[in-house]
Amino acid sequence: MSMRIRRSPRLWLIVLLTLCTPIFLSAPAAVRAAITGQSATNTSTTVTYTYSWTGAVALRDVFIDTNQQASNGFAIGGIGAEYLVQDAWLYRFTGATQTTWSWSAVKQVTFSPGSPATWTVNRADIQETNLCAEASDLIFRTEDTAGNTVDMSARYTHLFTKDSSCLQPLRLGLASYYELGSNDWTEVVNSGSAEVAFALVNPDSGPGSAKSTQWEQQIAQLHAKGIQVYGYIRSRQSGAGTRARPAAEYVADIDKWYIWYGRYLTGLFIDEEYPSCTSNLGPNGETNWNEAQYYKNIVAYMKQSRNAYAPTGGVKVILNPGTTTQECMFTVNNTPNPAQDIIQANFETFYAQYGGWTPSGWETKYPKAQFWHLIHTATKAEMEAAINLARSRHVGYFYATDATSDANWVGCTINGQQYGTWNLLPGRCSSDTTYWPRLKALTD
Repeated sequence: MSMRIRRSPRLWLIVLLTLCTPIFLSAPAAVRAAITGQSATNTSTTVTYTYSWTGAVALRDVFIDTNQQASNGFAIGGIGAEYLVQDAWLYRFTGATQTTWSWSAVKQVTFSPGSPATWTVNRADIQETNLCAEASDLIFRTEDTAGNTVDMSARYTHLFTKDSSCLQPLRLGLASYYELGSNDWTEVVNSGSAEVAFALVNPDSGPGSAKSTQWEQQIAQLHAKGIQVYGYIRSRQSGAGTRARPAAEYVADIDKWYIWYGRYLTGLFIDEEYPSCTSNLGPNGETNWNEAQYYKNIVAYMKQSRNAYAPTGGVKVILNPGTTTQECMFTVNNTPNPAQDIIQANFETFYAQYGGWTPSGWETKYPKAQFWHLIHTATKAEMEAAINLARSRHVGYFYATDATSDANWVGCTINGQQYGTWNLLPGRCSSDTTYWPRLKALTD
């Protein structure tokens, strides 16, 4: 509902309140009852506004400038308010100009009218959903029965308390395409969950063609040590890597993972995620292919398969575009919180490119623990420098290796055998036995 309201006698005031429309802003009354004790606090889902006053008032207002830009929104007290809470209602500004009094009712909010008055508003309703970096400017105001301003506070800035998930440490997550039965796996298992947050398991570019008792034992060992385990799945076609895989292919791989190893899984690692919401790269070359929906379908089927074959298994997801993406390629879980249980590997390339790289910007709306950086072609000194950089960036998981990469992702050759970039424990390519211990020591 959106209406432009004029000053009106008390009868019209009653009608307007019934219509849930805020009262016209008018000149301050001669007698002012001072506003005191104004404050704003927040949880991860709500904001609570509070203030007190002396004397009689009829209405209580809080104007909210969510983007902290006085040049847009309703102009009042040096701010530009996008939202207003007036008594039990939240309104959104709809004025054609900054001085046009026009507001649309959003919803009722939790309201306590005494002095101090308190309001509790859902953060999503005022678009203040960034858990890690949010702020707004506020003006508190009281009105008399005629709609005149009784008192108005100075600008108050609310710096949101960060969600605890934003303060998580930099953990070690492994792109562990190691050979089954190798000493690399032995060292990972012996490191345990205190040093390794998660590991990837990749029998054969996916779960393989048949269940492997040896792989089951390896996955079970990781699980027993508290290390989270993610099974590998490709999302692009083999031999036609720019196209999405047909649903029947990823469905078959997901089912195999949960049927064979489901009780040990934390979830699945979905490789080769496309960075854009749409493409012309559907399974059969379809144009305007909805890439975001494609990954939503994968996640939805993961839940279905887990429920059918391994109810105690996990459905967390690591998405690997290896680069920055549009936000729609991160929010692919079919829940009220579409980023729930998602980690995205938004950097995967040479150390030389890490220094000048920056994320897209939308990532700061989500906890650090939902992002992972993978760096290759890094000496031990460069690995240490990369960790220092990572701690100043919005990321919760980190991995680096001295292995290099060519067009075929061949990392190095040892004793005549070629290994892929992520196929050896860090330090193996350079025969540096201090690399892996140092990587563990510098991550949390």
